[in-house]
Amino acid sequence: MRRLVLLGVYNLLFPVFAVLSLPAWLVKVAKRGGFSRALWQRLGIYERDAEFEKTGGVYLHASSVGEAMMALKLINFWKRKDRSQTFVLATTTSTGYDIACAHAGDGVRVIYCPLDIPWILQSVFCRFDPRLIVLIDSELWPNLLYLADQKEIPVALVNARLSPRSEKRHRQFNGLTGPFISLLKGVCAQAPEHATVWGEIGVDENRIKVTGSLKFDPEGQATPGKRDDFEEVLSVFGSGRRVVLIASTHAGEEALLAGSYVGREELLVVVPRHAERRDEVKRDLERLGFE
Repeated sequence: MRRLVLLGVYNLLFPVFAVLSLPAWLVKVAKRGGFSRALWQRLGIYERDAEFEKTGGVYLHASSVGEAMMALKLINFWKRKDRSQTFVLATTTSTGYDIACAHAGDGVRVIYCPLDIPWILQSVFCRFDPRLIVLIDSELWPNLLYLADQKEIPVALVNARLSPRSEKRHRQFNGLTGPFISLLKGVCAQAPEHATVWGEIGVDENRIKVTGSLKFDPEGQATPGKRDDFEEVLSVFGSGRRVVLIASTHAGEEALLAGSYVGREELLVVVPRHAERRDEVKRDLERLGFE
């Protein structure tokens, strides 16, 4: 009963929040160059007729680029075990969607994650009829968990972890989140301490396994190799120079870290977390004296 009451309140508030946050979301998508007709998929609207979709596969939910790459890694390993298995890979961000489309192989249908609204999810579940839903990291949506449970579609969480901040929040509001977390049929935790926390906030301990980090597990990965096109780019700055890479940075971090390399021989390569910040990063580095 409490779960239904919470779900009712959530379904009243979520559409209001979605409408209010729409302008900021559109600006973000525009900066990332992510506008396309595929965005209608967030409302459950597809160009392809439902009768041409493959059903009965595994539905994976991955938020952004990092989660999409982990999902693809899991899919590739899974396909080596069962070549007949099909997948739907749903991503939230335009960058995640582009990465998934670029690297998804045969048997993988890439879509945008539908909004967590009952009628939209109902249409998506009807279209793909998944036999299993796999969530990457900790993307937990109330309607998705509840409707999957009603349709007897098991939902598993892989690469599960909780930052200290998220753990504190879940403990403080466990009366709100616990009824939905308990619907998870399986949790693959990164480490024993994460497994303990998931058990304490609502997951049946018998459903929790410690499997390690999907992100860092080298199993099934090809040995990293140098890319000729990247080597060609670096050669413009002088061959034989040591390369220092600063990656996945946020505002202010580039200048803080790059300041140690002003005037040094190393070639500094900066890859910000969000590509649309490239001009801002360029200005910050020029102020430090970089060309």
